[in-house]
Amino acid sequence: MKITKRQLRRIIREEKAKILKEAYGQSAFRYGRTPPRGKNAVPKDSSWYDFAKELDMGILELDDFAYDMGFSNFMDMDISIGPKALADRDPSMFATKVAEISMFAADLSPTQILSIAGSKHVGHMEDTMRDNQ
Repeated sequence: MKITKRQLRRIIREEKAKILKEAYGQSAFRYGRTPPRGKNAVPKDSSWYDFAKELDMGILELDDFAYDMGFSNFMDMDISIGPKALADRDPSMFATKVAEISMFAADLSPTQILSIAGSKHVGHMEDTMRDNQ
């Protein structure tokens, strides 16, 4: 059985999270260390909080997404840019990568994903989808 680099990164992160949780308890968790609950909640003060909550994404998923979008991890992406600005930068890539990472978003259209992010390109994606059909 082969595993991809993304799967390997996720396995390593999850194992690291378990070890940190056992060592430090729940009070030390923030930004990729380990989950305060099973899903690895995004901090409420993050610009990504509402987006992640809507798509049921945790920091582990956002770490993968951030890496795919060219950031080193979620923390780097969180301090650099919010979901709306990143979606506006490259709407097609944004929607594609979110759908690949989030199981919930996999069932959504690119337009719905961009709408959740608050992108100004929602109408543009609808036109593009119609043209491709």
